[in-house]
Amino acid sequence: MTSNKEPILPEEPYYKHYDRLNIEKNNQSPEKSEFTKNEKLIALLSSIAILLVVGGYAANKIVHRNNPVATEVPAAPADTPKVAVETAPATVETPLENTAEVLPTVESLEVSASLISNPEQLVKTFEEERSTAWFNAGATPENAKAALASNDILGYAQKIAAQYDNIYINALFIKNWQSDSSLIEEAKRMKDIHISTLSVYYSTSFPEIDPRNQIPYRRGVEVTAVKPRQPITINGQETIPITTTQHDYDNSKDNMISSEEYGGVTGQDNHPTTSYIVEDGKIRLSHVVFN
Repeated sequence: MTSNKEPILPEEPYYKHYDRLNIEKNNQSPEKSEFTKNEKLIALLSSIAILLVVGGYAANKIVHRNNPVATEVPAAPADTPKVAVETAPATVETPLENTAEVLPTVESLEVSASLISNPEQLVKTFEEERSTAWFNAGATPENAKAALASNDILGYAQKIAAQYDNIYINALFIKNWQSDSSLIEEAKRMKDIHISTLSVYYSTSFPEIDPRNQIPYRRGVEVTAVKPRQPITINGQETIPITTTQHDYDNSKDNMISSEEYGGVTGQDNHPTTSYIVEDGKIRLSHVVFN
């Protein structure tokens, strides 16, 4: 069950507000060189307060409601402020050098053209399987420990997410996806949710810091209704539009995200129409109409 409580959201993208909650280790007195357990918890809570993005396609409208559609996918800000946390042992290595998770291949994520005649299974494969896997890609205990040791959970999540994002885009989007503004927006939405999910996963991976964190945070997509539209031909290519009813869910009840100040994703139904074509023998996303 996903919480119906709206999480706290800033008016701008979350990383623009990160400096408000920045806790700098350099501000400590000389006799206090390390964070206490409570200070460490505050740092983790601060990251969660601004990283939890509301569920589904509604997130796109809230996080980016004041931002015009870009002509290219924007990069993460280079000057993102850091949240300081207690330093772990120096044996922690750089991203993916100590992770148990193997990067997926484009081939392993591509969707077979055989599903083009089965709209329900097609959409569920894209949303419930691929989107859910994308949200959580890189959410491993090894990466959580390294994120905590980095003193910059958000920055570490951005580095890990960047190692996966283009793999998913190349597997699921049409080749010239950057020529379609709706796919640029969809890529940005998925990247934002991916970073936020990883950051919250890393922050909820330590029950010794907060006993509410029994299971680290996870997020997914559930499709509850599928309505195929009449196929159309664009530039000689048959396109299959499908309207769905879907919502995001999470396991916020298993960790600190269920608390009053966060609340998890809302579980609100969204009704996007996604269009697909067959390209090089694989089904690919060619357009998105947001509700």
